[in-house]
Amino acid sequence: CGRRATSQVIDTATARGQTVVTAEDSRLVMEPRMPTSLIVPSSALRRALLADAAVSAAAGLLHTAGGATVASMLGLPQPLVLGSGLFMLAYAAALAALARASTLHTVWIAIVVVGNFAWADACVALWAFDVVSPTALGAAWLLAQAAAVTALAVWQSIGWRASRRVAVDDATLLVH
Repeated sequence: CGRRATSQVIDTATARGQTVVTAEDSRLVMEPRMPTSLIVPSSALRRALLADAAVSAAAGLLHTAGGATVASMLGLPQPLVLGSGLFMLAYAAALAALARASTLHTVWIAIVVVGNFAWADACVALWAFDVVSPTALGAAWLLAQAAAVTALAVWQSIGWRASRRVAVDDATLLVH
């Protein structure tokens, strides 16, 4: 009535992302397998990630080292300036690690690209909806961040599309 669970059937099902049959305590168990995509990052993606890391680290240092002075000059709340600075420093370190990786899960690049667009939107929203009361310099800083981060997200998207895709299943990921 059905196909026997030979290694050929299991290998074929795994390659197609279908249910895989495994032996467990002398009975057969059906496990769904989801294919996961890896990429070999293109040079454009690596450069975009490194540029984002450099810009994020510089802005993060400015926000954290400048503290109250920077917050006052920008007309932004000090906790927002310090918190965003600490985030940007950690983010820069993560981006540098991603840029050095030989392969990347596509989900990480999606998080970076979507995150950059969200950061840009947040910068514009802070200014446009009077969430904060920035000085002229602060408004310029928020809008400059939005423009720079949008450009980086577009560059990363282009680099992502130029990257070589490698499809693997969960079992391969454990060995990889």
